[in-house]
Amino acid sequence: MELSIATPALLFSAQSLLMLAYTQRLLALYKTIRDLASLCEKGCDVLVLKQIDVLRKRVELIKYMQASGAMSILVAVVAMGFIQAGMAFEGVVAFYTSLILLAMSLVCSLREILISDLAINYELDRLKGFEKSGFK
Repeated sequence: MELSIATPALLFSAQSLLMLAYTQRLLALYKTIRDLASLCEKGCDVLVLKQIDVLRKRVELIKYMQASGAMSILVAVVAMGFIQAGMAFEGVVAFYTSLILLAMSLVCSLREILISDLAINYELDRLKGFEKSGFK
């Protein structure tokens, strides 16, 4: 397979946008965790503690997403170097490795999206408890 230097370079825009989105997710989670921590200073119920556990898992997944995304970018750069140096086979291997790392990042992202539903469901259950106790 013949690979030009432009092919790995095409990944940069997509990878950069993904990294930005991952960072925004992480910052939003940090804010939510800080808000819950201040809420827990006054006392936590079981649902808030469950929500915090889910948030901890999400933070870990986002770290993996960012790490595999960053490695994907780095390996794409290595692929470009190999191609520029005339080492086509190594360039193709590095490019496919970059694609695999990008796919790993996306799989982690999908997993994070799926478990994010758990945290919001705990919050909704907590709000149902307030509604049942007479607060509307």
